[in-house]
Amino acid sequence: MPTRSIFDCHSPICDYVFEHSDCCCIPGSIGDCFNAEFAVARKSPFHSQDLIEATAELKNAIKNIFNKSDWRKKLREGRKLAFIKTPDGLLLVWVKRCKLINAHSKPRDIRKALKLKG
Repeated sequence: MPTRSIFDCHSPICDYVFEHSDCCCIPGSIGDCFNAEFAVARKSPFHSQDLIEATAELKNAIKNIFNKSDWRKKLREGRKLAFIKTPDGLLLVWVKRCKLINAHSKPRDIRKALKLKG
């Protein structure tokens, strides 16, 4: 399983788009594409033992994906495992990091794409 640094997105907020029938993760403002990770917390009034156990099971399921699939090939292809928000709920996908430029891209990338003189 890859380390967190390989897994992380380069933008604090990511959106997904489709490019040539492929799902891509890009810098955005909606936040409908995020790393397939689960946080771990201690028991509390809002995080019961049942939720702690379910979280452990979900983390294990994600880990098993990396044991069963050729995730190294996916990483070489520029993909990461992510959840995307859909009208029907969350979907687990291998998203590709696309070099699409939008208003949330790095300023230097926007300048280059728009051929700005500044």
